[in-house]
Order: sequence, then structure tokens, then C-alpha cells
Amino acid sequence: MTQEPDNYDLKPKGPPKTPAPPPEGLPPGFVPPVPIIEGPDDDESVEVIDAREHRSLAMVGYVIFPLPLLLAPKSPFARFHGQQGMLVCLAGAALFTVTTVLSLLSYYGPTIEALAWPLWILRNLIGLVELGWFLGLVYLVVQGIIHAADGKMDPLPVIGKIQLLPPASDPSPPPSAGGGAS
Repeated sequence: MTQEPDNYDLKPKGPPKTPAPPPEGLPPGFVPPVPIIEGPDDDESVEVIDAREHRSLAMVGYVIFPLPLLLAPKSPFARFHGQQGMLVCLAGAALFTVTTVLSLLSYYGPTIEALAWPLWILRNLIGLVELGWFLGLVYLVVQGIIHAADGKMDPLPVIGKIQLLPPASDPSPPPSAGGGAS
């Protein structure tokens, strides 16, 4: 298939349009820039704006939980996700403590010959419990990061309803008092 260049009509149909005259003092063809100002929409609530501003900080809060608590203490969104990250960290510390104590008991417990077989089973069960708990913590971290990225304040499964910190103060400015001090 060959195409002949004479068959193409790239000219607009109809009468030619006359361009608008340029503003005074500007070169012909100059198009003034249109200012683009990105700000909150009129229909956005304070919570949506807060979530958009602190989304990345809340996501990091599941790995390093003190960051949102220290860098955005008045943001309810960042504070919520920082607290959820703290709960995951405390659950991990509880996992470590319980499995360490059980491991020490199974290894250095009584050395009676009759307990050798049950202690071997206990050691293997502790390993499986550790693996399951660790995978559960990884699931909670990933779930929390997804919630933070979506701008949601949904509590994590199982541990999310525990409240360790008081709620953050309202990020909106307080209303002005009508009267003066008497």
C-alpha cells in the first residue's frame, strides 16, 4: 500500500478565522499565562485537607511510629496513624518477650529425660507461633500503610480499637470570641 501525498487535505474547512488582536505592547502571538493556584476546594472538609497534607507522614508512622506524633502533634490523621503504628510496635515487643521467655524455658528448663520429647515439641510450636505472629504484624503494617495512603482513619484489625493516646486537638482555628474580657 502506497499513500500519495496529494490525497491529504490538512486545511480546515470553512472560512478562515481571524485571530484576536494582541493586547497593546505585547508581541503578536503572545498568550498570557493562566495562573494555576492549587488550594483546598470549597467542598473539602478539614479532615480531608488534614489527611492530604499528612498522608506520607502517616504512612511512615507504621515503620517509625514516633515521627507523626512528633512532627504533626495537632493533626488528628497523623496522630491516629502514629498511634496505630505504636500498637503494632507494642504487639511486636509482646511477641518478642513471650517467645523469648518460652524459648528460654524450653531450652534451659528441667533436663529430665522424660521431658525431652515434650520440650522439643514446644520449641517447634514456639517457632511456628513466632512465624504466624510475625506474618500477622507484617499484615497489620501493610494494612495500615494502605489505609494511610487512601486517607482513611480505619482502625487495624484486632488491636486497632485500643486507645493509648488522647485525641489530637482540632486543627481548625478556634472561633473568635464575640465579647472582650470583663
